[in-house]
Amino acid sequence: PKNIYEQLVNESSANKSAFTRDIDLDLYRTFPGNVLFRKEDKSLVPVLRRILLAYSVFDPKIGYCQGMNMLAGIALHVLPEEEAFWCLVTILQKLMVENYYSGSLLGAIADQMVLSDLIKERLPRLGCHMGKYGIEPHLICLNWFITIFADVMPTHQVLKIWDTFLLDGRKTIFRYTLAILHLHEENLLQKDDPILLHNYIRLVCAHWIDFDLLRHIAFTKFKSIPNTSRLDELHRVHLLPLTVEHEKRESKKRKKVTVPVSHSGFLMPQSATYSPVVQRASNESKKIRDERKWECGTNLLTVNQGHLLCAGENAQSSMYLCRPGDDSDEYSCVPLDLEIGSTVYCMIEVGPFWILGTSNGWLYGIDKVTQQMLWKSELKETPLCFYVPSCEGVENQNNRLYLGLANGKLHSFTLQGLAVALLDGLMLPELFPADTVVVGLGNEPISCLESPGEGMLCCGVGGRICVFETESTQQLYDMIVSSEKRRPIREMRCSRFGLWVSLKGSCNLLLYEIQSNSHSLIHEFDYSPHIVPSLNDCQILNNSTLPQTSKDNRLTTMLVRGNELWIGTHKGTLLIFKIGKEKKDILTNTAIVDITVSMEKESVFGLADEVPLSFLPNSGEVQELTTVKLLSIDKISEHPIRVLLDCGPVGVLTASGAVGSATSVCLWKRDQITKIYTSHNVAFTSPVLPPNSLVNPNTATPQVDNIIGFGCENSLNFIQNSFAPKDEFPNVPLSPIRENQVNGFADST
Repeated sequence: PKNIYEQLVNESSANKSAFTRDIDLDLYRTFPGNVLFRKEDKSLVPVLRRILLAYSVFDPKIGYCQGMNMLAGIALHVLPEEEAFWCLVTILQKLMVENYYSGSLLGAIADQMVLSDLIKERLPRLGCHMGKYGIEPHLICLNWFITIFADVMPTHQVLKIWDTFLLDGRKTIFRYTLAILHLHEENLLQKDDPILLHNYIRLVCAHWIDFDLLRHIAFTKFKSIPNTSRLDELHRVHLLPLTVEHEKRESKKRKKVTVPVSHSGFLMPQSATYSPVVQRASNESKKIRDERKWECGTNLLTVNQGHLLCAGENAQSSMYLCRPGDDSDEYSCVPLDLEIGSTVYCMIEVGPFWILGTSNGWLYGIDKVTQQMLWKSELKETPLCFYVPSCEGVENQNNRLYLGLANGKLHSFTLQGLAVALLDGLMLPELFPADTVVVGLGNEPISCLESPGEGMLCCGVGGRICVFETESTQQLYDMIVSSEKRRPIREMRCSRFGLWVSLKGSCNLLLYEIQSNSHSLIHEFDYSPHIVPSLNDCQILNNSTLPQTSKDNRLTTMLVRGNELWIGTHKGTLLIFKIGKEKKDILTNTAIVDITVSMEKESVFGLADEVPLSFLPNSGEVQELTTVKLLSIDKISEHPIRVLLDCGPVGVLTASGAVGSATSVCLWKRDQITKIYTSHNVAFTSPVLPPNSLVNPNTATPQVDNIIGFGCENSLNFIQNSFAPKDEFPNVPLSPIRENQVNGFADST
């Protein structure tokens, strides 16, 4: 029929597509450096939007998938609008196999497995090298196949590849992929670090390429690559197990779970069912949670309350409360009867809540007493870190809670604003407290937040630190820490010595002095030479076997405790350093006095046990230096150390590896006589059901997943009395529904 495209455009304009939001988000990500796709009157962006919306109507089974915007964009470089649309149709339905651009991407993943076989067959050295470091092609090359190189190579080179692709089909993609890897094979074989290897392959197309040489390799060395029918056969071999596994996962998702009413008392029709993100732990999850890996942890408001830990795997997370027993020196770890259907990236305690930030872009408020979800709010981007200026500030209504997001935005709102939003029932999807302030810091993730001093906040954004004034949320200045994109800031820790900064995939630590109008680098420290120390240099704990090289002992987490610096590495090595200050004669380079002792005496941990050096003759030119001395080193796990938490006078808590492993959680205590730390395994105890978690099945009704509820009367009282001013909520009258919620039941109204 004639005018099909025009009819599709009209239909997509009249009826808003379910894919409209995703398409609009990707429009200006399409060739951002190309003048044809900029925000101008003669831009091709409106044309691209019409094509993608028309295709979502033409093929509702696929609708829209990321990468289709790049395909349509390349077609628009050389074709008018309607012909570009039919070019997109031809690629998706004729040249590519089924499910290449579906939501599951099964077709594209199966092709990546075919590529892996071809690499092992045609480039055996590289295949062995990638396998050694666990580098799978689909982690890097999937985007090459989905966009047919449009997203990773210059447009003029992509058009040359497309000339062959439109004639020979997708075997062209395999040829050019193998040719690119062959061209860089020698450089790749020299990379003996998995991060360096991964990043080099990921960015290999950004390196200068002699395209004539690349094309010659593709059609000479790899001329005998299997034809399309043979590729299809290999494709089907890999697709079958992927499809079976996918159907199993979908079957589990389709099972509707009826959730009884909790202490919150949410209102919903009796027949309604849903699959909640936050729910009670099932018997099956209790069996598999021992296999989950530790991800993150946080200190609770007081040391006596303990620590909250999180372990996760495959987008499922479980929570644990680690706390001291009757004997404050003995800790136990209690699994909470709570499951989170997403990966937890960060968490913090605020008032009566544990606030969790998850990979699906949501905040969840969990009641500390009932361990039930009280509220949630959608951020539409993953929160990576929290910060509250001080623990005491939780009771300060004007104190602000800061959130760093993966899209480079900093959110903040006052605790009073949170209280008002909760009391007014505003914490619904896409809504935040009215006093929320959002600051854009660029496109790189905000990985960490830390305060170097009263009234200041440091935000780790990519390789730079943005310094803010907390009262006005005004940015004071930027400072560049790392110019390498593969070495962004991982963590920041404040101490009386300054701000410690670690970089991702690195063994280097930087110490900065941060002031409101300036900053300076005090000390740069590489701990890798200490990985294999001599017995005279430090005390080796537990007679454990230490790694013989510093390879892959990059930092995963760190802790500053008094004048001690604790470092956990990717390979499970724990290092403890003593930080000090020393005055030296600049001309003779001799120590005049060790001034660490006077600082140690101020420590609350009772670590002052050093004797100052005697004063020596000096030239009059004195320099004060920061010193870092290794105290101890231990190989405590074969897995990354993910959590280091300060337990006050008791010691330090570490978590690494799987939950069920023998040395999963350890408490490190310092002997008061020998001053040496020794590890003590933390025992796991049976979960204890929180109060009011048992429900009478005869009166139970399901709860609504996205509506505010109050888990207990204590939470509401805390919100009214601690967060909000007395004159703003003088005896807030509760509606009948709210009274029922507070009393722990719900009417059928």
